[in-house]
Amino acid sequence: MNAEEERWTLVARISVALCLLAGAAWFWPSYGPLLVKRYQYWRYPPIRAKSPLGLDMKRNLEAVRRAEVRGQYDRVKALLDKAGGEGLPVGELYGKLPTAVRMIANGQFEYARVHLSSIEARIPRKPEPIAAAGAGVSVDDGLEMEEPEREPPPPPRRKTPAKAPARTKGSRR
Repeated sequence: MNAEEERWTLVARISVALCLLAGAAWFWPSYGPLLVKRYQYWRYPPIRAKSPLGLDMKRNLEAVRRAEVRGQYDRVKALLDKAGGEGLPVGELYGKLPTAVRMIANGQFEYARVHLSSIEARIPRKPEPIAAAGAGVSVDDGLEMEEPEREPPPPPRRKTPAKAPARTKGSRR
C-alpha cells in the first residue's frame, strides 16, 4: 500500500466514524431512554410479577369514586327537577347533564365533579320575600334598654421604665 491509499483509507475511516457519531447524537434523544430502560430491565429483572390484588384495590377505589359522583349527579338532577317544578328556567342546564354522565363513564371523576358543581351553582333559586326594616317595627317601642355598667379603663402603662437617679459627685453608688 502506498501513501496515497493509506491517506484515503484514513479519511474514509474518519468519515465513517463521524457519520456514526452524528447518527448516534441524532438517535439518542429519541430512543436513548428506552434503551436504558430495557437494559436496566434486562440487568435487574423484577423479583415477581405484579400482584392481582393491586388491580382489585384499584377497581374498588374506582367504584367508590363512581358512587360518590353518581350521588352528586342524582342530587343535582333532583335540584333541577325541583326548580323546574317551580317554573324556573332550567332547560339549558338539563342539556349539560349528559356531559357529566359521559365523564363518569370514562372515569374522569374530578372533571365530572367540577362540571356538576358548576351546574349546581347555576340553578336558579326562587326569590325569598324579605321584610323591610321599617314595616311597623320601631326602634323605640317604649322599651328602654339598660346599658350594662362598664368598669373604668385601666390607667395607661408607661412605655419606658423609670430612669435611675442621676449620679452626683460624692455618691458611692
